[in-house]
Amino acid sequence: HGRSMFSCQLSAADTLHGVLVEAGVDVNSVNANQVEVVFLVQNTGLVTDTFDIVISELQGWDLSPSSYWKKLNAEEIDTSEVTVSVPYDAGLMTVDQITYKAISRANPYYVDQDTLTVTVYAIRGDVTNDGVIDLGDVVHLINYLYRDGPAPEIPQTGDVNCDTVIDLGDVVYLINYLFREGPLPCAPE
Repeated sequence: HGRSMFSCQLSAADTLHGVLVEAGVDVNSVNANQVEVVFLVQNTGLVTDTFDIVISELQGWDLSPSSYWKKLNAEEIDTSEVTVSVPYDAGLMTVDQITYKAISRANPYYVDQDTLTVTVYAIRGDVTNDGVIDLGDVVHLINYLYRDGPAPEIPQTGDVNCDTVIDLGDVVYLINYLFREGPLPCAPE
């Protein structure tokens, strides 16, 4: 994690406010997918406080939510889920850093943030998971669907058209991509 502690106490006069943010675990995903990441935010102060929450990332991926506010009682902890939309054109081993930042409204000098990563560990269409989309992937899908061959090691790689099932449509989509200049797997129409 990219832990960065900004929380501080300015003086003995302001011990009422404080905030702590902790990121959940790093996440692996295929491209063209939505994943949930988790952050914890705690009001470490002695009084109820409202926090402005700002969620950011570096790759231009969509986040939901990207900002909101949260009222927390003293010592209360809240779990926040953020949906990260990994785009269809994210390349293999692309890493995005998701940063969750909480800022006290009562005393904006009290800020904390933490970071986790989402890594693209597999690409739709790369059914053999060898890092390349090629004829071997078409053959693997055909063998899986019609010859009792092994399933794709990572099921989402076989769902080439992103309709949530692996079927003949995925084989046709992959053939069009490879040999007829068709769109990338899961490309929006």
